Amino acid sequence: MRNRFKVGDELEVLSPTNNFNKKFIVEKMEDENGQEVLDAKLVQQKLYIYSSLKLKDGDILRKDI
Repeated sequence: MRNRFKVGDELEVLSPTNNFNKKFIVEKMEDENGQEVLDAKLVQQKLYIYSSLKLKDGDILRKDI
């Protein structure tokens, strides 16, 4: 994680897969310890993101501002 986003925000996927340029709403996030995170604001924090798309390692997610 590099830029702040929150549960409920729409993110776009940059990926070499069929998910390229697809968008989804962040439904739920957890940190590495399984604690729920509502606001991703810590730079380089590792998060598990629940979404309607199957994401792969290395996919980049970005938020339109």
